[in-house]
Amino acid sequence: MNNTYPKLFLTTDNNTNFVVIKKTCSTNRKEKIMEKFEELIQSEKPVLVDFFATWCGPCKAMHPVLEELKGQIGEAARIVKIDVDQHEELAAKYRIQAVPTLLYSRKGKLFGAIPE
Repeated sequence: MNNTYPKLFLTTDNNTNFVVIKKTCSTNRKEKIMEKFEELIQSEKPVLVDFFATWCGPCKAMHPVLEELKGQIGEAARIVKIDVDQHEELAAKYRIQAVPTLLYSRKGKLFGAIPE
């Protein structure tokens, strides 16, 4: 997958072609990840965001479904996986209250279960 985001923050899983937000500890890096995530969802290309947890059974069950979807849509859209335990700030910002939660973004407009 070709993207303009620094590999320090966003990587592509070679097995699935999902965009994965890397774990980070420093406040500065967390802020940069928030900025890069915002840029990603503002892009022209549609983005499906999967907020998940590694301990979550339904999240694990969703993984092959997302792999199949990525195989069908190819480069027409991105799938981004965000571990809510590693990125609590993103989960809080988007009011994620349960996992898995899927949000869809197109040109910065989010669709999904985001309470007002």
